[in-house]
Amino acid sequence: MNLQINSIKGKVANSLYRIQMGWTLWYIGILLGIQVIVFYFTSDVQEANFNFMYFISQPSKIYMLVIGIILFFNFFGYFIKNGVTRKDYFVGSAIAAGGVALSIILIGLIISAIIYITGIFPSSLEMDIIDQSLGLVKQITALSLLLYGYYIAGWIVAAGFYGFSGWYKSASIVVAALFAGIINTIWQGDVDFPLYLVYSYSIRRWGLEYTYF
Repeated sequence: MNLQINSIKGKVANSLYRIQMGWTLWYIGILLGIQVIVFYFTSDVQEANFNFMYFISQPSKIYMLVIGIILFFNFFGYFIKNGVTRKDYFVGSAIAAGGVALSIILIGLIISAIIYITGIFPSSLEMDIIDQSLGLVKQITALSLLLYGYYIAGWIVAAGFYGFSGWYKSASIVVAALFAGIINTIWQGDVDFPLYLVYSYSIRRWGLEYTYF
């Protein structure tokens, strides 16, 4: 029975991840094209020497928020009608969202590295989005969780509009905005403490013995 449940969650996660990555590859490609155009036609950007990772950091928050809303409205009812429980849908969707958030960061880093190595235009490999004293793994983790938080904010808005009426819809927007603000403050502020909680939980959960700090 557990294998069957896990299989359903896995199938939901796989399906939603594939769908969202289709959108995401288009999104990243469009942003890359915009950066190239902006770089060659805007002297301020040339002097600032922004890398691609920095360029996509802010738009990616909005992107994750939007796809969190769109996915819920377009696929929640579909999966429920096809026999998937709400729990399986949300677990699968959460896994897929985590994969998308991590994929955006990794693809952004790879593109930044390619631009830097090939010298297509002046760039750097520094991620000026969060604390530079953090190691690469911590930076990737923090940025992925930041995007993931905005996805959850999109869920909150979608759930409010899907299941409620009247002032509850407005309340869902307020709650989502507050949640996104808190997430943004945590992960772009002092991220050592929240990262410590994340890694500590992972270590206890899997019985690992490793010191990250």
